[in-house]
Amino acid sequence: MKYSYEITSVDTASNMMEVTFTNANGDSVVASCEIPTADDNLKVHINGYAPVYHWTRNEKQRMTVTQGESGEIWSEHPEETEDEYNARIAAEQAAAGQ
Repeated sequence: MKYSYEITSVDTASNMMEVTFTNANGDSVVASCEIPTADDNLKVHINGYAPVYHWTRNEKQRMTVTQGESGEIWSEHPEETEDEYNARIAAEQAAAGQ
């Protein structure tokens, strides 16, 4: 995917910069990026922050979400609660005769 970038803000005190990425359709995304070190290649560094995945995902149908929706996430298995995970593992082990 081809895109353009523009560094729109630089904060040397925090070693951060703001970069605006724009794809071929004209869709823009602003990202906060670390300022590269002197031995980095600027374009390679900035490419690591490019929102290519975001732009690709924008082509897909989105689910409906509601403001105020909340819950808890178990980071090891975000698709299920810890209790659901433990129950699934126990059922799998029982089915395997363990």
